[in-house]
Amino acid sequence: MIYYQLSEHTINELYILKTIDSSHFLWVINRIKLVDKTD
Repeated sequence: MIYYQLSEHTINELYILKTIDSSHFLWVINRIKLVDKTD
């Protein structure tokens, strides 16, 4: 049971990290597009 809870927690953390990562990636792409337009 403890192991299961630990695994679930780790999976949730990985999912959160993945979500943040993709959001950051999109943010960077948007910044690059903005820079291209102003340039």
